[in-house]
Amino acid sequence: VACDAQIIDYSLEMSSEEVDEKKEPAKFVEVYRGDQTTHTVSVNRCGIYKFRIRANNDIGWSEFSSFSDAIVTTLVPDTPVITSSIKTYLTADLTWTDVGKNITYVVEAAAEIDYAGGEYGKFIQIYRGSSCQFSFFSEIETSWQYRFRVKALFEDISSDYSSVSTCFLPAW
Repeated sequence: VACDAQIIDYSLEMSSEEVDEKKEPAKFVEVYRGDQTTHTVSVNRCGIYKFRIRANNDIGWSEFSSFSDAIVTTLVPDTPVITSSIKTYLTADLTWTDVGKNITYVVEAAAEIDYAGGEYGKFIQIYRGSSCQFSFFSEIETSWQYRFRVKALFEDISSDYSSVSTCFLPAW
């Protein structure tokens, strides 16, 4: 059987839920309909996404394709927001926006080593965990300037680091 029908358009659907090949997933949502064979999808959460596609021609719509392999996206967390604690001048409370499920966050800090010249030491890891907040306590009894940054880890994939936040912790 030969068919000379031209494709009119495509429908691309996406699901962010775990997909069971044996049964229809609960929530596939159309993210594109048009005549292009490539399309970029933007997401705002880290996770595993599945895609399927079908074509439309003069005869009608095809069945959906099998689900694609998982596509993992790691987003860069927002710049950490810093507030100084009322309890002690040596504490900086850091918070950042959650970027998805099953994410591990890594926070790094660098202390100013040349107060007059604004030079900073190397960034060192001060936190690794799933919370989107961390309280940093400086054990130095003099005023000190710190820089903080955060990145997200999802399975074996790491995001870039966030922009840097700076905080001055006065001596007590």
